[in-house]
Amino acid sequence: MKTLSQFIITTALCFSVALPALAQTPLKDGYAAFQNKDYVTARAQLEPLSNSGDKIAQYIVGVMHENGWGGFAKSKSEAFRLYKASSNQGFENAYEYLADMYYFGHGTPKNYGEAFNWYPKIAADKKSGHVLKRIGDIYDYGYGRPKNPSMAVVYYQKSADKNYSKGQISLGYMYEIGRGVEQNFGVAASSYRKAAEQGNALAVNYYRKAADKGRKVAQSNLATLYENGSGVPQSYADAMKWHSKAAAQDYARSMSAIGYYYEKGHGVAQSHREALSWYRKSAVLGYAEGQYNVGTMYYNGNGATKSRELAIVWIKKAAAQDYAKAKKALKQLGVE
Repeated sequence: MKTLSQFIITTALCFSVALPALAQTPLKDGYAAFQNKDYVTARAQLEPLSNSGDKIAQYIVGVMHENGWGGFAKSKSEAFRLYKASSNQGFENAYEYLADMYYFGHGTPKNYGEAFNWYPKIAADKKSGHVLKRIGDIYDYGYGRPKNPSMAVVYYQKSADKNYSKGQISLGYMYEIGRGVEQNFGVAASSYRKAAEQGNALAVNYYRKAADKGRKVAQSNLATLYENGSGVPQSYADAMKWHSKAAAQDYARSMSAIGYYYEKGHGVAQSHREALSWYRKSAVLGYAEGQYNVGTMYYNGNGATKSRELAIVWIKKAAAQDYAKAKKALKQLGVE
């Protein structure tokens, strides 16, 4: 269920249009008290309205029952009753709460069918990443309805697009095993990386498993997590270890990364000669960033004799691939 801060944000958005037009009322006063965490006053103002059937008051009092605020004993069953009453009157903010109660079996027997009935009713622009993930799970695992992996992928993608790490993990897994979508290790690794960068340990775990299986994209992305300290302790040594494994499989991105470590002295003794060597390996494979880096090394005379001509040759190769830094460099050099 949502936290208090999430509740306040969503209800504030909902009420910002409706309440200012109202005269001072117990509903408005009760909501203001709720926002100020004065739950005793909120209860005094809103409970009578809830009992008389006001859908907004029912929703807020339901939240208070669920959390044990305002002197209410915690009661998920009473919260469920009020969320249902509010939802049945068309108050959209209550839909997600009611659906969650059915989904998790809080205050009512678990009922995926009912959860699925309510989740889609939430307005598209209000569907959070975790709601979209749950709809995906219903399709994926066949909760209360036939399994439909392809529809699961659709909702996992929507969840991932909202930057919800668990949705990104589920999407990555579907691409990794080819369920409901054509198998694509690159997309899987990218999705895991996005989740891992948010500190999701499970995503790092998936990455590590894929990397251990020798998948070069996963190895390179795991290296980047170690480089940045995303979801794992920052470690250039571990970053170098995994980039080296990917580079051994001719993965150009990792070759360029190793070159960068040597150029900057990250986790290794600084060596422009080694940096240029690794940049060149990635450049020969057509990697635009590597080509640009080879060009800058020649231009600055790092690791090789300074050469404007060779610099331009390599920077042009990168620019031909629409690499923004290379295109900018050519302009600065006055090269068409």
